[in-house]
Amino acid sequence: MKTFQQFSEAFNTKLNWKNISAGPKFNPSDEASGFKWVTYSANLKDGRVIEINYMYKDFRRRAVEIIFEVNHSSSTTGGGSQMEIFGAVINHIKDWIGEHPTIRTVWFTAEKEVGADSSSRSKLYSRLVKRFASQVGFDVRSTNELGDDSVTYYLKRKK
Repeated sequence: MKTFQQFSEAFNTKLNWKNISAGPKFNPSDEASGFKWVTYSANLKDGRVIEINYMYKDFRRRAVEIIFEVNHSSSTTGGGSQMEIFGAVINHIKDWIGEHPTIRTVWFTAEKEVGADSSSRSKLYSRLVKRFASQVGFDVRSTNELGDDSVTYYLKRKK
């Protein structure tokens, strides 16, 4: 059994992220550029690849949807290293939000696998998201807009 210290350290994953987006440098204040997303990629120790996409959905409201995948899949089963992956993604999002102070709202959706029990995953996501949101100065709310198979988390910057 892991100690609390070991558990906390597992979420401190730092990876060497690369911006793999095509096109001009991402500029969230330049709606006219037409550049509406940015993608970062990093390699895990076991050779799998994580990609995080930040996609602008509303320039005026500074709203961004975040999607991450491992080996081009959002499937949640069979890969292991959940804490390493969550830690890497959370740390990248923290850094990215810090570099883009004009962002007001971010959201992402956690989906369960068909036939899987998502109660423990939902609880984990909820705890992590609340902790993360408070650390970066955001309020959080969640909805089940798509039914029992997913939860969408909305984080809004505190004024």
